[in-house]
Amino acid sequence: AYIPAAALAIEVDSREHHGDDIGWRRTLRRGNLMELSGVAVLHFTRSEIRDAPDRVRQAVERTCTLRITPGCGCERDHPSLQKARRESPS
Repeated sequence: AYIPAAALAIEVDSREHHGDDIGWRRTLRRGNLMELSGVAVLHFTRSEIRDAPDRVRQAVERTCTLRITPGCGCERDHPSLQKARRESPS
């Protein structure tokens, strides 16, 4: 999932897709590219989402709050955050 207003990507990781070296390297490369582009990435397993949905939701909400709150420093990392802040009513 991707939340543009917070430049936040949410990934569900599993052994099925990361079980081999190629899948693991591909995931790390993709995550690094997103981070270098100013996108924060949260990783969860299916069992976390199933067994602790409140904790997952809180992590997503907290990250969004930190990245959207003026003065947090995130706007310097991602142009879409700068634009969203300029366009939002104060």
